[in-house]
Amino acid sequence: MMESQNVIIWVPYTVFSPRLTDSDRASYTGSTFLHQLATSALGALALAGVGIYLSRQPEPHELAGVIWMLAGIVPFLLLREYARRVYFAKLRPQAALVLDCLALFFQILGLLFLLHLGKMSAAHAFGAMGLGSGLAAASWLIYTRRDMSFSGKQAFSDLARNWSFGRWILGGNLALLLSWQLYPWILAGFQEAAVVGLLAACQGVIALANPFLQGSAVFMEARAAYTLTQGGWEGLRRLVLRVTAVMAAIMGMFCLVIFVLGNWLIILIYGPQYGSQGLILSLLALGNLAWALEFGMYYGLRVMGKPEVNFKIDLIRLLTTVTLGVWGAKSFGLLGVAWAFLLGGLAVAAIRGLVFLKLFYPVSVNK
Repeated sequence: MMESQNVIIWVPYTVFSPRLTDSDRASYTGSTFLHQLATSALGALALAGVGIYLSRQPEPHELAGVIWMLAGIVPFLLLREYARRVYFAKLRPQAALVLDCLALFFQILGLLFLLHLGKMSAAHAFGAMGLGSGLAAASWLIYTRRDMSFSGKQAFSDLARNWSFGRWILGGNLALLLSWQLYPWILAGFQEAAVVGLLAACQGVIALANPFLQGSAVFMEARAAYTLTQGGWEGLRRLVLRVTAVMAAIMGMFCLVIFVLGNWLIILIYGPQYGSQGLILSLLALGNLAWALEFGMYYGLRVMGKPEVNFKIDLIRLLTTVTLGVWGAKSFGLLGVAWAFLLGGLAVAAIRGLVFLKLFYPVSVNK
């Protein structure tokens, strides 16, 4: 549900809203708010349908209560995320942090109350999450209501534009997800389950960098959109180069930490049976560094209005997974998969860089 709203609502809003006047932005924000409510309602109805199905089984499924709770709270969870994305799109990360802290405060109160009553369960925990998100989102709505205007006709027009842009992002995200998540499945086809477990443990250690990468992604897209609007192509060029340098430096330091302490970290987190994986961890960390090198260009291409270019490049990444990955897993096992991940990442980073230069610099030079 979050991914569908990400590509239909949140990313297009981040890219397009800086280009609009204040009145047009208010109308566009109102349109996306209506899109948010409609898609959340559809998601809640879908979950309710699952809840009805599970509840009507001869022996009701133990997840039925959880699904029913999710059906009730998912609009609040998604509305809170929408509010966060609006703040980021306006380059107000401090306000997004306040919103998150407010939601967390209410969630912790709810969980402590459940603990005090002895009513802690999966369904009730989700209820506390929904309550916290709903109260935080309500405070945001009260504060920002004057920044929105509503028109049904405009909402349909904006939805068509968002989908025309977001469908390429949806395809690219799916290709990107598959290209990274297929490796365990490919490895399982040629190796024992224990080897797949080693890969999962190594990926878990490398995922320590994910909060930084994911947080940077949300802010980078908003910053790139505003930079293109205010500074033009030259401003975007400087931003992409600066972001590439910063991301390379930070992820380079992360790689050094993995080179030196990676084996110790995996033993600390998963136990001594997962030791002696220093080379695998190093290759996977370098693969993340390759992604960091294309990070700025990836979001630069999106705000330039070229999501279809990213989609085609991500298909190439998926192709490297099902070719190099299969060959590496079959011939060399876990080591082959790690090398395939790195070589595929370097190849795609080089291709994205060449495409970015071809699209960008002729315009820059003419200007």
